[in-house]
Amino acid sequence: IGEAAKAQGSALTVETSPHYLNFAAEEIGYGDTRFKCAPPIRGADNREELWAALLRGDIDLVSSDHSPAPPELKLLQGLIRLAHPKAHITLLTTPPFEALAKASPYFNAVFTDGRPVGFAAWMALRRRLRAANYSRVYDLQTSSRSNRIFQMLRPRPPAWSGIALGCSLPHRNRLRNGMHTLERQADQLMYAGIWPDAPTAPGTAPAPDLSWVLSLAPGERPPEMGVKPKPYVMFVPGGSAHRPEKRWPVEKYGELARILYAQGLDIVVIGGVQEASLAQAIQREAPSTRDLTGRTDFARIAVLGAKAALAVGNDTGPLHLAAAAGAPTVVLFSGASDPALSAPRGNIAVLQAENLSDLPVARVAQAASSLLGS
Repeated sequence: IGEAAKAQGSALTVETSPHYLNFAAEEIGYGDTRFKCAPPIRGADNREELWAALLRGDIDLVSSDHSPAPPELKLLQGLIRLAHPKAHITLLTTPPFEALAKASPYFNAVFTDGRPVGFAAWMALRRRLRAANYSRVYDLQTSSRSNRIFQMLRPRPPAWSGIALGCSLPHRNRLRNGMHTLERQADQLMYAGIWPDAPTAPGTAPAPDLSWVLSLAPGERPPEMGVKPKPYVMFVPGGSAHRPEKRWPVEKYGELARILYAQGLDIVVIGGVQEASLAQAIQREAPSTRDLTGRTDFARIAVLGAKAALAVGNDTGPLHLAAAAGAPTVVLFSGASDPALSAPRGNIAVLQAENLSDLPVARVAQAASSLLGS
């Protein structure tokens, strides 16, 4: 068509863009939204035809309209920003997440009163949310607390994506509770109309990308006395105090620490201040272990995870955060949780035992060695 129009003297130019010349649909993983564009990237045959047309002179320009979307915005956590590029986006969370959220590229504002305690705190949150006059809410927590927030904004709540009774953008998938968190949230955004090709099949949603956390890291220090610091392994031996069945015994962490230290690795233990006793128990088995319990917020945990040679820990938030930041991770599940629904994604080894006290150190050490060698 282009050739015929030019032959008739039409003032026509033909252009393509660099990504259509470099990528092919067959080479892109299912659901990898980093390659999301319009029109979509076609197959390899189409790419070859574009190159042939370019070399013949049928394509006049290779150009871009320069509407950049960095990779971190094209993953699940950036889809809302892409769908609402001019919106003022606010995150409602709790204090432990504040520094990490404020450093991320996704939010214009971060509020930390998302877990009010007592009538006065609930009413203060209600007044603030009503005054803000939000046009849409994406409730990705879908908890009883977020449902309560929706109900207290009646009779004129904002457009609301979630499962709160009466919300305007309900996630109606009856199978949602059997989906992994990442696929479930992708499916919810599809129901909300902002991710029509969401990766919802099991195992297809991409892992979160926290590569931007490295911008929070201090610059590398020169080696002291010419000695380069050893690579380190993060241990996350804690977890919810009311879920002790989700914890691998601390004495086994100590034994694993001895094994890894003998292989030339440093050990760093993270957790809340209330978990300092766990770090001290590990130090009794491996005295060189560094205790950072109570001294790392989530932003710092993410930075440590991004630079760690390995992370080993229970099925708990800080361990998932380290995995999302890029640490090769051994995650330990008891029978109390289903890794099919909540295991982190990435360079991960999932080990499960009905009773974690029955999980041998040798098995965890073998998984650790496999990831360290990969």
